[in-house]
Amino acid sequence: MRRAGPAGAGCLLCLVWALLACGGSDSDACSATLSYEGKPAKGKGKDRLAARHAACRDWCRRANPAAKEDSDEVNGCASACGADLLFGKGTATVKCK
Repeated sequence: MRRAGPAGAGCLLCLVWALLACGGSDSDACSATLSYEGKPAKGKGKDRLAARHAACRDWCRRANPAAKEDSDEVNGCASACGADLLFGKGTATVKCK
């Protein structure tokens, strides 16, 4: 059996580092609080964008309680909320660990 040379060992080291870096991430590392159309909402996610989207989903579920948890209606509303936040039609504060 052939041993890995220095290049192979370096590649293996990079792979181990990547697995440790990604595997240790917190799925709720960030939290977002937003105010959209005068109503507040909160959400958590693995990064800033995911946390803001979760807060928009929370806002949409509160705005339309009859909508199912993972419906197209809630997802479409959350996407519109996120776009509106980008254009200043609401405010969002995101904090990450």
